[in-house]
Amino acid sequence: MTLRRTPFLLAALLFGLASAGDLVAQVKIATVDLHRAIMETEDGRRARSRLEREFSSRQRQLDQAQQEIESTATELENQRNVLSQTVYAERRRALEQRVVEVQRQFVEFQQELAQHEAQLTRTIVERMQTILREIGASESYTAILDTSSGSVVYAPANIDLTDTLIQRYNAQAPAVTGGGGMAMDGGDAPAMTTMTGMTTMTGMTTTMAAPTP
Repeated sequence: MTLRRTPFLLAALLFGLASAGDLVAQVKIATVDLHRAIMETEDGRRARSRLEREFSSRQRQLDQAQQEIESTATELENQRNVLSQTVYAERRRALEQRVVEVQRQFVEFQQELAQHEAQLTRTIVERMQTILREIGASESYTAILDTSSGSVVYAPANIDLTDTLIQRYNAQAPAVTGGGGMAMDGGDAPAMTTMTGMTTMTGMTTTMAAPTP
């Protein structure tokens, strides 16, 4: 009895596998690196250039402040054995207060930079999403995944739409206006110098390690 039913069970199994294969064949996935797309579009380059012009001076000031703190900490440590305990303690407290102040400035700089970047790139991202929805609908994609989010572990290069997105964006949206009605002007510029901390589209980072004398 069991032997007679085996062919029917195998047929049902094969039918199920064939149906699953058809379902998989209907799924069409693509990927896109939105961060790279923003950085390589003309508007993204204008946005980066504008951020660099507006924030590079403050970054240099903070870099200089950190260097001065490090120099003062080294000097204080070298004088530790020749200074009285009272003088040493006073100078150390003053240095610690300076470190706290500069760290506060770094945090404010980080927040303002992130907000300004979000304003300048909001319109770019919205237009890119519109283009991707158009591509998805016209080419029957089941899903388009953003690899820059870090959630995609692996994807073959032949399903990446980043270059296509950049080309279509540049063709459709020359010289967009950033958030708050601010026109993004200026040409391409090299990325800013890198500190340690959270990196923005400009390559700037905005945290500082406090030296301990």
